[in-house]
Amino acid sequence: MIGARGAEDLGENAPRTGFGRVGPAASERVAAWIETERQARRPFLWLAPAMMAGVLLYFSRPTEPEAVPAVVLALASLVAAVLLRRNAAARAVGLALFAASAGFLAAVGSTMRADAPVLAEERTGTMEALVERVDPRHGGARLLLRPLALNDRSGEALPFKVRVSAKGDMPEAGDRIRAAVRLMPPPTAVRPGGYDFARDAFFDRIGAVGSVPGRVAVLDPVALPFELRWRAALDRYRNDLTARIAAAIGGQKGAVAAALVTGKRGLIDEETNEALRAAGIYHVVSISGLHMAIAAGLVFWLLRTGFALAGGPALRGPAKKWAACGAMVAAVAYAVFAGGDVATVRAMIMTLVFFSAVLADRQVVSMRNLAITAVLLLLVQPEALFGPGFQMSFAAVAALVAFYERIPGMPSARTTEDADGPPPGILRRLIRQAAKAAVAVLVTTIVAEAATGPFALHHFHTVQLYGLVGNALALPFVSIIVMPAALAGALAAPFGMDGPIWTVMGWGTSAMLAVAEEVARWPGATQAVPAFGPGPLLAFSAGLLLVTLWVSPLRWVGLLPIGAGLLWAAVEVRPDIFVDRGGAAVAVRGTDGRLAVAGRSLGSFTLSQWLRADGDMRDVEDRSLRRGVDCDRRRCLLQRENGKVVVLVFDPAAFAAACAPGTIVVGARYAPRDCAARADAVIDRGVLDAGGAAALIEGAPPILLTDRSPAMNRPWTPRKARTAPIPE
Repeated sequence: MIGARGAEDLGENAPRTGFGRVGPAASERVAAWIETERQARRPFLWLAPAMMAGVLLYFSRPTEPEAVPAVVLALASLVAAVLLRRNAAARAVGLALFAASAGFLAAVGSTMRADAPVLAEERTGTMEALVERVDPRHGGARLLLRPLALNDRSGEALPFKVRVSAKGDMPEAGDRIRAAVRLMPPPTAVRPGGYDFARDAFFDRIGAVGSVPGRVAVLDPVALPFELRWRAALDRYRNDLTARIAAAIGGQKGAVAAALVTGKRGLIDEETNEALRAAGIYHVVSISGLHMAIAAGLVFWLLRTGFALAGGPALRGPAKKWAACGAMVAAVAYAVFAGGDVATVRAMIMTLVFFSAVLADRQVVSMRNLAITAVLLLLVQPEALFGPGFQMSFAAVAALVAFYERIPGMPSARTTEDADGPPPGILRRLIRQAAKAAVAVLVTTIVAEAATGPFALHHFHTVQLYGLVGNALALPFVSIIVMPAALAGALAAPFGMDGPIWTVMGWGTSAMLAVAEEVARWPGATQAVPAFGPGPLLAFSAGLLLVTLWVSPLRWVGLLPIGAGLLWAAVEVRPDIFVDRGGAAVAVRGTDGRLAVAGRSLGSFTLSQWLRADGDMRDVEDRSLRRGVDCDRRRCLLQRENGKVVVLVFDPAAFAAACAPGTIVVGARYAPRDCAARADAVIDRGVLDAGGAAALIEGAPPILLTDRSPAMNRPWTPRKARTAPIPE
């Protein structure tokens, strides 16, 4: 038996765990950890997640919510936070509610700014329009137009912007054109939970998409608004520079190099894109954080070095801050030149925040600066929260900052054994620095891949098994050769002295592509992973926030939602049937457990999305996709592995025979009223009009999944009654 004194000794010398002493009460330990977080000023970081919660709340509503309650809540919570500032808990709750309200109101404001007419239904006719942007592609281009008239009539019902694909000789940005067009509303997701192009198009103010089947006629010029005039001038220069770089370097390495400089990726063929994806380095051709960091960092280094070499007043002044101002100007100029898309704006804001820390004599790369960046971006582009770029970039940076906050610094170039001897020679120092850089790249890539992996799986349904190797081998060429040459070439181009620089850039791009092609050839370089819904991703995101934002042992609580999210994603049930939004095509899990497809007008994009969401790596042309499908003019029959039959109806008269026990009926027309009572399940025009693309999980009863709730009525959802039609 342990005596009183022994008990006291045991209490004083209780064994420690990763969470502190076993002896003290749990509540005391938690209080101590919370105090640690407060002393480290970590609660401030949670304002960004609170804003994200407000944005999520806005976009999750089925109908457009009122802004007044959010305004009232924002003012009340802010006043409460000020009045109760001596109470830490009350202040934290008040500020969190204020941040959530701010995110909600930012989303309301973004929707109001973007609101513009959306095409209600498919139209054909002759359009007169102004060309805002031309994106060259093999054999043609994709045009962004500002419509002036359709079928010789104009009016407010015209979409503000239209995106069309065209072939043949192309106009330039700023031209006034006339062309025959076939237009349709921006398409919604091709499967429940899939990418919703219609929402992104709405916030880009694109009200219709389509094609130009014939020739584009360039008309006499007209006076352009200032905003369109400078956009057109910038696009013309970007296209000229793209053609110049592609011609100087040649081949696909020229197309990739041009994309790295101007952001114009249309000249890259699909084979090269697939190689870059398989190697895990496709992010390199999208102008984002990596490019902005290298470009602004180079400008900062060059200016600071120049000030140091200049001597005199430069040495007596704040040269570092002057260089930071120059880097900020360069970041803004780069973002404007690259077209100002979401990824580029995000990278610019992050760069500006980090260099602002230099001006304020604060730590540049910190979690606080990352949180400020997220807040600013959510205020400017709250809809970006749903894009893979936003999610993956912030997840990667947060994980890297948290990781390097918690590990010792990199080892010194001098080891213990030679600390008392002469300094190592230059060759030895170079070898050590190269090894140190290699380890840093490897560790950084591992941490970033682990943090972004679930987001990549959710959005793209593929995993690159050798992405770590691809990044480790390719990124040194990008950082050391490609991006410095890109910056130098862009600066030299206006003076006509850029030719040799593009040649050097081509060497680096060629090496990068060689790495991508080699890695892509390795067995199983790309594997498909069955899709999972937003629930697992939210759980993982919550866990990642806890692990990265906290510094006390409280952070390990985040492992619970991370594990739950990964497990949830692994056990989600795959749909047995996919139905396209038009009801004219289906994919059915057949007797072999894999999808078989049937239907009319089934595009390769829709089919590829169905296959990847099912974890299937087959090509869309694979003949096995049509195995076991019996079709005629009136209907298609597809056998399920459980013995049931899926009937895809083309002729309304075929509904009578299709609606029978043991069948699942799909059709683009309205099924008879009694069909649902006779068949096991019916997915017809009424279901698809209300919910968009559909999927079915068989069971008792079967579970119907749709792209949106039938009650959904937001500005970006297709509603013919809400949208003004284009005049005939």
